[in-house]
Amino acid sequence: MAYYDEKYRIRAIEYRKEGHTIANTSKVFKVSESALKKWIEKYEETGEIKNKKLNRSHPPAGEQAKK
Repeated sequence: MAYYDEKYRIRAIEYRKEGHTIANTSKVFKVSESALKKWIEKYEETGEIKNKKLNRSHPPAGEQAKK
């Protein structure tokens, strides 16, 4: 899964709101249509588009084996 920062997501949403289609916006910003739709939905519901905090309570794969 690719990481897109908040500014990038907001720019994609603004581009879509300028009248571009979902398909065109997803091509321009190199993101799937389903991801773009989720970003738009979340932004419209909450007014923000922050990433989820990752759960880092467990060491990355392979780290335990090094101990």
